[in-house]
Order: sequence, then C-alpha cells, then structure tokens
Amino acid sequence: MRASEKPADTPRFVCSVLERIGAHGIPNIGRAGTRQRRLAWTGLVLAGLGFLVWQGTLLVTRYLQYDVKVSVGLGYEALTTFPAVTVCNLNRIPRTAMHTNSKLAELEGYIEYILETQVYQAWNDEMRYTNQVADFGITTESFDIMADIPYANRSSAGHQLSRMLLYCTFNGYPCSPLNFTHFYNYFYGNCYTFNFDSRLARRVAQAGPFYGLTMELFVEQTEYVRGLQNSAGLKVFISGQNQVPFPEDRGIIVSPGRETSIALHKVRIDRLGAPYTSCTSDLPTIFSTFYGNVDYSLLACEKSCVAQEILEMCHCADPRYRFTDETSSCSSQNQSQMACTRKILLAYVNNSLRCNCPLPCSEVEFEETVSAASWPNENYKFALENIITRLSADFSSAIEEDDRFIEKNVVKLNVFLSSLQYQYIYQTPDYSQENLISDLGGQVGLWMGFSILTFFEIAELVLDLFVYTRGKSANRVSREAKVGEGLVGMSLSPSVNTLTPIG
Repeated sequence: MRASEKPADTPRFVCSVLERIGAHGIPNIGRAGTRQRRLAWTGLVLAGLGFLVWQGTLLVTRYLQYDVKVSVGLGYEALTTFPAVTVCNLNRIPRTAMHTNSKLAELEGYIEYILETQVYQAWNDEMRYTNQVADFGITTESFDIMADIPYANRSSAGHQLSRMLLYCTFNGYPCSPLNFTHFYNYFYGNCYTFNFDSRLARRVAQAGPFYGLTMELFVEQTEYVRGLQNSAGLKVFISGQNQVPFPEDRGIIVSPGRETSIALHKVRIDRLGAPYTSCTSDLPTIFSTFYGNVDYSLLACEKSCVAQEILEMCHCADPRYRFTDETSSCSSQNQSQMACTRKILLAYVNNSLRCNCPLPCSEVEFEETVSAASWPNENYKFALENIITRLSADFSSAIEEDDRFIEKNVVKLNVFLSSLQYQYIYQTPDYSQENLISDLGGQVGLWMGFSILTFFEIAELVLDLFVYTRGKSANRVSREAKVGEGLVGMSLSPSVNTLTPIG
C-alpha cells in the first residue's frame, strides 16, 4: 500500500482543510500542536456554536411573533375624495303614516295612554332589573311593527327627501335628491346618503365651507309623533364611501333654527395583513349580501354576527335587520323569543359570542369639529320666508300661521374639509425579515467569526471530504479486486502442474 492511503491520512486531510477556513477558532483546531490545545479549541468552538444557537433561537422566535409598530404621518392630496354624508330625520314615523297601518294606529293610542299615566320621580332606592320603562316598550313595539312591513315598502312610512330637502349645493354647484342614496334604518327610518358610491365619488380641490356640502332641510315638526320622538332635528353620519351608515351608534344631532358647520379632518388607517394581523377587506355580512355595493366594516360585521346568531338560535329574525320575508321577525310580545334574544345579546356584551370580526385592513375616518350659530338672523328671516313660501301653498299657510316656523322646522347644515392634509396611521413590521437576516449575521460573526464567504468554504470542505472519501472507497474496491484475482491464480497453479503425460 502507498503511504497516502494509510488510515491516518483522513484526520490529517481534515485538519489541513480546517486550517484553510477563514472563520475564527476552527482553523486553530487544525493548527493545534498538541492534543490538549486541540481539545481546548474544539470546546471553545462548540461553546460558541451553543451561544449562536441560543441567540439565533431568540431572534427567530421574535420574528415569528409578527409584532407590528404603529407610525403616524401627514399626507397631502391636491384632489381628495369628499366623504359620504348621511342625514336622517330624528322622527322615524310621520303622523300621517301612523294612520295607514292598523298596528301603528294602535301604537299611537298606546303612546297616548303612556303619556297620560307617566309619572316623574317614581324611583326606588335601588336599581332593579325587573320591569323596563314604558318608553322602551314603545320603541321596541315600533320596531316590531316596521319589521313586519316588507323592506321595499318601509320607505313610504317615513320622511321623504323630496319634501325635506329645500336647498342643496356641493362645491358651488346645485345638487338634488337624485344625488342621494336611500337606506332604511330601524331607529331613524329613512336615511339619505350623499356621495355614497365610490365609483361616482365626488372630489374637491380646495378646503373650506365654500367647497363642501351645504343643505337646508325641512324637519316637518308637525309630523312628529309625541312620545315616539320628543326632540326635533336631524342625525348626521359621516363616513367613507360604500359604508353602511349606523346613525344609531354614532353621529351628530343638528337642531332646527341653527346653522351647523361640521369641519372634517381625514384620517387614513392601513393595517398589515397576514401573518402580522388578522385584518380583512372582504368578509361577507348580511348588509353586503342584501345591499351588494357596500364594504366591510367592524361594526357591520358585529351587527351581522348578532343578527345571524338570533336567526339560528331563536328561529326568528332580529326586527332591526329583517331585510327579507323569508323568516318572521322576533316579537317583543313573545316571551320565549325575547328570552332567547336577550341571552344572545348578553353573550355579545360579555364577548362570549362566536363572532369572527377582525379589523378592516384599510379604512378612512373623519375627525369632526362642530360649531353652530342662530339661523336665520332677523334681517334674513323675512327673505327666507318669502323663498320658502313660493315652494307650495302648504308652506305658505304654515308660515302665515306660525311666525316661528323657520326656527322650529328648518336646519342649515354645512359639511366641509378643514384641510387637504390628512393624517396617515399605518403599521410596519416591528421586526422584519431584513432585521432577522442582519441580526443572525451579526450573531454568527460574533460567536463563530463567520461571514457569508465562510459558508462557501464549509461547502468546499464538505465537497472535498466527499470526493476524498469516494476516492478512497474506489481505491479499496480496486485493491480488493486485484487481490481476489491473485488468489484465484494461486489456487489453480498446483492442479495444472500435477497433470503429467502418461507413459
């Protein structure tokens, strides 16, 4: 055998390769002159490897938590989308509509009875959850009655925009009821949204009240049902486009006889999607199913969840959100249905209802600044009365009979952007993939003295060992084959030599 093929050559070969690696520590294992030094350097390298694994695990764990950080910035749009503005009359059912439905007529009689028998300061020393006040019963009963009316017919039992809207301009140009989208709300009845559709969204290039939406609206206070609604005015709800309005939960109440200005400052919110957050943009709700062209919102999802749970568990439809005639609505007179709905509402309040309602990935909010002044002033009142008198004989006679008709019935509303700047709230990864790679590289360099080129050196080492090992295996097979041939020749020779000629 040749000297290069001795078994001791393998450790010597490995050591020679280790000495060529550019990392700290590992070459010293090959260069160590004594066994003790080699063991010491091996221990130090293994210790460094252990610390590297420990720190690397912490870094990877931090990355896999997918934490986010929230940043706030300011942006500017030279041409910005005007928000959607929803107006609702506080009185959901006009008096004239009360006489078109027998149940509503009965409700009006019940309201009169409650008003005659109601007593103030009839409280106890303790608050007891036994019997609800009569006002609440009136409200729920009106919900039941309206829910039994097909959705398409409910608008006729509410205030009509064609009569309410006296004057309308947007960005200096006239607007009309045709520029509004109708929604029926269980609490306020007919609601009308200006600039609802994002596909036809109106934009403004300047801020201020002259470049916003200005309306003068007639609240029809003579049509208010006492006991059902005891205040007069409008509810105003501001949102982005394609958002279902929920004026019962938020919004601004504006009063007649006042000019109310609502200055808006746009706030845009963007959230990271998976795996950082569970935000969504297209989760279906009962509102998107019924209306079609509406976007996802957290409030719509939560209300949809409650309504669907009531439908599934109580086998009746929530009267607040009964859009179709497929299922009868839950009645406030049915004790078992009321007990079932109260149980679900309590579960929702306690956060134990099975609702999957993540935050939207992108949304637009508007910060509102409200101011108001008496309107109209004494010098303008006479001119305004003349303008309204020319609309119809009804207005003319009403103004003649009541010298405070304007103050009691007409609202002036201005909605505008206070600035074309907007606040931008957005999420970014708290620990990104780039941070992970950078920190892992730092840890590898600190504990092992590696660089990216070191890994190529290790790859070269592995390849050299593979080639060297495979070459030794091939040489061993070749030697064994040659030895085998020699043994065969030695066993045949004596037999041949014993064959001598006869005779």
